[in-house]
Amino acid sequence: MLPALALGAEQKDAVPSVDAGRGPCTVDFHVRDSNKKPIFNATVYVRYKYGLFGLRRMELQVGTNADGRARVTGLSFKTREEPLAFRVWYHDAATTVLHYPAADCDEQFNVTLQTASPPTRADPSH
Repeated sequence: MLPALALGAEQKDAVPSVDAGRGPCTVDFHVRDSNKKPIFNATVYVRYKYGLFGLRRMELQVGTNADGRARVTGLSFKTREEPLAFRVWYHDAATTVLHYPAADCDEQFNVTLQTASPPTRADPSH
């Protein structure tokens, strides 16, 4: 049995993931801002079509950890919709990342979001 302190550190460093349960493919994301700092709680989203004629659909969403990492697992290399369009966003910054599972089942993406600087206070003297 692991001590509580070690278990807490292990959970803290774990990469958040969501499992589609449809196949062996995995897509890893490392999301950073324009200063190359990891973004905590950026959202990775994909609408995944599968089954006969792509009639079945599921929406998958996962947030990044403190290191800016997230993972989507269980994707099939046989998809009805090529490519898979992953939407990555944080506040007002967003981008779309395309993944071709038939060409590369397991892929890693380094995503840079151009986050806006925090708003400045208006000068109260005016």
